[in-house]
Amino acid sequence: MTHDPHSMHRYDWYQYYSEKRIVHQWFQVKLLEKLPVRRILEIGPALGVPTALLATAGFEVTTLDFEDRKLIGGAAHIVADLKTVETHQLSGHDCILCCEVLEHFSFETSCGILKAFAQSGTPYLVMSVPYQALQFWFSLYINRYTARKKTAFQFRNAWRHFRKQPPGGHQWEVGYRGLSLSRLEHAVEENGWRIMDRQFTAGTRSVFIVATNVAITPS
Repeated sequence: MTHDPHSMHRYDWYQYYSEKRIVHQWFQVKLLEKLPVRRILEIGPALGVPTALLATAGFEVTTLDFEDRKLIGGAAHIVADLKTVETHQLSGHDCILCCEVLEHFSFETSCGILKAFAQSGTPYLVMSVPYQALQFWFSLYINRYTARKKTAFQFRNAWRHFRKQPPGGHQWEVGYRGLSLSRLEHAVEENGWRIMDRQFTAGTRSVFIVATNVAITPS
């Protein structure tokens, strides 16, 4: 493989964005469809597909990550570490989009991040984390020329402790022993948010939570 930056970026893009991950990125934007929001703060933009989708859907997107990124469609970029980010760096937006990010920190640190999100005064939060509880997914496509099927089945994780990955990798996932979905949702609500909706994606096995800031929205 060549070391040309453009070729390396293209290689990374194809390695990262599988079909199931692209659908997951689209779903992030879909959940914003009926929210009264325009200015989005996207946390952890990866290689930029959600940013581009948000921009083409008509949202004004600011991205935030621990390193500088050149992304298609973003109006601005903030370089900050979520563990130490200042509240003012998070403010000035209608919605924080934080998908597949929080599990890279300890659960306690993630709770602190959720609290910082709420203290920023942002009205809405859309977040997702991996969901590995009991579930079954099956799809089948057939025509006269081809046939494809996809299957996923999870059922043992409730009895297992999650094996933490090295720093930067996943530190927890919902569905393993000691971390139920109800515990996650309790943490969201304990740190300044009221849950409006909960959705799931099959291919990436993630749970999405849509929430409003209790300091702003009426009960």
